[in-house]
Amino acid sequence: MQLILPLLPCFMKTALSKTHPWCFFAQFWAPVTIDSKRLLSTSDQPFVVRPLYNDFAQYRLLSEKYKYNINANKLRIEPDHMILSGGPATAFLNCRTSIDKAYEFFE
Repeated sequence: MQLILPLLPCFMKTALSKTHPWCFFAQFWAPVTIDSKRLLSTSDQPFVVRPLYNDFAQYRLLSEKYKYNINANKLRIEPDHMILSGGPATAFLNCRTSIDKAYEFFE
């Protein structure tokens, strides 16, 4: 993982350059440890957006506030409305990518 992280912004720019001129938003969720909890976080991680809309900026700011539980041995943790399950955590635990269309957020 350490070898890939420095190249990630380059990979994301390449992916963005191959998209249609329509709206595009991608962000990287990285595993982190916070208060001894294994979580996925997008805070301080690379992201790409085209074009730069206020809605995308709001979505990014919202995404940075939430974390996803990835501790497979302890999927239920004490209640914390900022730590979620499912979403990118499910994809991460199954070694898959996650593509979510955030239409609901922009409607």
